[in-house]
Amino acid sequence: MAPRKLRNTIGIIVNNDSTTYETLLLNSLNTRFRNAGYQVMVNCTDGNIQWEREAFQHLKGICDCILAVSSAIRYEEIEDAVPGQIPVIFLSHKPEGCPHTAIISSDYSAVYQGVISYAGRSGKKIACVCGDTSLPSTQECLRAYRDALSVSPLDYDKELIYEVPDMESFVPRELIHNIRQEDCTALFATSPALTSVLVDYLAFHNTNPMHTPIALLGYGNFDSGLTSRMHIDLIDHPVEQIVDVAFQHATYSIHHPKSQNKRVFLLKGTLHTHTLNGLRINEE
Repeated sequence: MAPRKLRNTIGIIVNNDSTTYETLLLNSLNTRFRNAGYQVMVNCTDGNIQWEREAFQHLKGICDCILAVSSAIRYEEIEDAVPGQIPVIFLSHKPEGCPHTAIISSDYSAVYQGVISYAGRSGKKIACVCGDTSLPSTQECLRAYRDALSVSPLDYDKELIYEVPDMESFVPRELIHNIRQEDCTALFATSPALTSVLVDYLAFHNTNPMHTPIALLGYGNFDSGLTSRMHIDLIDHPVEQIVDVAFQHATYSIHHPKSQNKRVFLLKGTLHTHTLNGLRINEE
C-alpha cells in the first residue's frame, strides 16, 4: 500500500474553548503548529460526545494528526469514531481504556500543598466542589484533598464535597450558602471552569460584612484572566510543556507512521500562592 499523502494539516478537538485553560491551550497549539508551517483545523464539542465522534470522522480525512481534549470517560464511547490510519494524541484527560498516546497533568502535589496551606491559615473547614467524580483527574484531586486534610488540624468530611454533574446546572449562590451553613471559610474548586464561575460570583458577592469572606483555591493560568488579577491561590496546568510534548510527538508520529510508540506523558501542575487573597477582603 502506498504511503498516505501528507496534507500538512493538524486537527484539534476541544471540549470548551470558552474556558481560560482550553483557550490558552488552543491558542498555544495553534501558534506552535502554524509557525512550523502547518494548517490547523479546530472543532469545539461543548462536551457533547456525539459531536466529538463527528469531529473525529470529519478531521480524519483532512488531517495528518488529531489532538483531542476528549469529553469521553471511557474510550468505548468514541472508539469506533477514532481513526486508526493517522496519529491521535489525547490531551489533559485520557479516557479509560484508551490505547493512544496521552499527555496529561498530574496535580496531586499542587492540590495537597494548596489544601495544607489553607488548613494552616484558616483553622476552619474547607469545602470542595468538583465535576464528574468518575473522571481520573477529579479522583486525583479528591484523593489529594482527603490526604492533605488527614494530616492537618482539620477533619476530613465527605459531606463537604459537592459534585456538579454539569456546568449548566451549577448555581454558585446555592453552593456558597450551603458551605457557609457548614461553617466553611474556604473552598477548593477542582477545575478551571468551576473556578471561573466562582471567581465571577465571589468578586461581587463576597463583601457582605455579615459573613466571613470565602477564600478560594482553584485552577487557572498564572498570567491570564481575572483569577490572576484577584490574587487567589491557583493550580496552574503546565500548558507550555503540554504543547511542547504534543508538537514533538505529533511531528515524529506523522513522519514515522509505522512507529508503535504509544506513551502516557505525565506533567506536574504548579501551585501559585499569594500572601494577599483578593477574595478575602478582611485579610491584611
